[in-house]
Amino acid sequence: MPSPLLTPNMLQPNYQIQINKLIGAMKDMHRKLLVIIVIVFGSLALSGCLEDFQVTLHEPGVYMGPEDQLLGTSQSSALAERLTTGQLDR
Repeated sequence: MPSPLLTPNMLQPNYQIQINKLIGAMKDMHRKLLVIIVIVFGSLALSGCLEDFQVTLHEPGVYMGPEDQLLGTSQSSALAERLTTGQLDR
């Protein structure tokens, strides 16, 4: 009886090599996926810190905000008097 050309013992190393290549490729794929995830989350985290830069020009000595509802007229005049007396020495 002639010996077969391929025996199970001869095929075993090829399968093992293919499995090792597949495992190595999966590890590389997981590593690349991890790097992509880190880059995406890092860029999202850094973009959350971005400030909207708007330059607002104000006229000196002119208050453009809303009226203060808690400040009465008597308090307002007292504060204005304090301001003028405090600013005279400068």
